[in-house]
Amino acid sequence: MQSPQSNEELARQRAIEIASEYFPIASEAIEPLVERIQTFRVQAQSALAGDDVASRTDAVSHQARSLLSVGVDHVKTLSAVMLEGGIIPAFAGFTLIRSALECAGVALWLLGPPDSDLRVLRAIQLSRESLNDSRRLAATSQGTKYRGLAPDDEYLQRFEQMRDSRPANAGKSLVAPSITDRLDAAEFFVTKHSPEQETLLTLWQRTSGLAHGRRHAIWQNSEARPHSADHVGFQVMVRADLVALTAHFESSTRYLDDGVALLELRGSTS
Repeated sequence: MQSPQSNEELARQRAIEIASEYFPIASEAIEPLVERIQTFRVQAQSALAGDDVASRTDAVSHQARSLLSVGVDHVKTLSAVMLEGGIIPAFAGFTLIRSALECAGVALWLLGPPDSDLRVLRAIQLSRESLNDSRRLAATSQGTKYRGLAPDDEYLQRFEQMRDSRPANAGKSLVAPSITDRLDAAEFFVTKHSPEQETLLTLWQRTSGLAHGRRHAIWQNSEARPHSADHVGFQVMVRADLVALTAHFESSTRYLDDGVALLELRGSTS
């Protein structure tokens, strides 16, 4: 009769076998996403057509499509590394998934609201955020201290004019909510596949911990085995958790699919 530990090990091994068989199946969702993004066009008289005119400096549809393209590129790269390269990364896979989740979530946050004014405002907020990051990088590369966007910045003034041209948005803050708040709000537009489905924010926070080498994230979400002792305890060997990696990978492709579907919906008149 096998011990409970042996049963646990057998169950774990079976889970790994299932994950190794399922990962290629989950990867099949990527190319259709690439095709849909590449062939997408905003139809005249659609909701996005109106949004784009009101956010012309960096149109809503352009931003959403860019976010989804970047997200799909991340999952496509992970798929290639594992299926073509034969490498199962211990942490880099979660880094790619984290970025895909963030891109999908921000796209959903941007496209999700049924109200055009809010979609346009969020696009302008993202434009301001991008400008701020660019100005900060320029200051850093020049060895100067960044003190924020100047009130007379030409691009910032354009953003303010676009905002104020729509009465419902006039005077509203152009500072985007935190990424945590954006992903939390995006959950409303996510397709639920099961009652046990973890939220986009939960998955993003977990993969963020792994991507940044947070100790608790490593202990809680990786396959660690004692390796050797040192002067304060012991060292461990960390290996890839294929089961967790496959689950997070599938979730990221599903969120990207939700984003592409919403882009198609807002860009269509049907």
